[in-house]
Amino acid sequence: MFLTPGILTIISIIYGVLAIRMAFAVWKGRKSLFDDTVTPEDMRLANGIAFYFLWPPVVLLHEGGHALVAALFGAQGIRLHYFGYWGEIAYLSTLTNRQDWWVALAGNFVSYAMGIALALAARYGRVSLIWRIILASAAMEQWYVVLFWYPMICLFGAFSGDFNVIYGRPYWWAGSTITAAIGVVSLVAYCWAAYYEGGKAWVRENLWRAAATPPGQGE
Repeated sequence: MFLTPGILTIISIIYGVLAIRMAFAVWKGRKSLFDDTVTPEDMRLANGIAFYFLWPPVVLLHEGGHALVAALFGAQGIRLHYFGYWGEIAYLSTLTNRQDWWVALAGNFVSYAMGIALALAARYGRVSLIWRIILASAAMEQWYVVLFWYPMICLFGAFSGDFNVIYGRPYWWAGSTITAAIGVVSLVAYCWAAYYEGGKAWVRENLWRAAATPPGQGE
């Protein structure tokens, strides 16, 4: 297991330093960023805001989802460890395998749902274009992690986490099959939206609601 809690905490500290740097860059470029024209630099800052500043609150909600379901099942000694860009909960091993499965799923369901909520906010929120881009970028980041990155690091042994429970042999049941099916279909949709020109155009038209393609985003 390569991604130990210690390494993840160090990575979070590095991200925190980079977030401070990003904050200075956003402040310096704020006039251009929040005007009516989107430049390549605005795109860079928008993606930075989505990652460095919207990621930590979603991580907290993710861990809160775990903790809430564990509490509903009567788990004792629940402890939340939150490090900004990653977190975990711990509790006494008093739950059944099926209950542990639901606890593992809960946080990832929150992340998946937050991706949907951020996309809907981009689509229907009465905000400027740059904020729609920020919200859509944050949504895509959540889906990337919950649909691909997190399952992969668990299943290939880099980290012992939620998906070792969701898809683990001692815990496997029909819910695992349903979760896998939803995950595969969602991952295909994500890849289409993130990597194919038709999908990128759909994002621009339906989430960004951009009248024109911002610089650096042409087909």
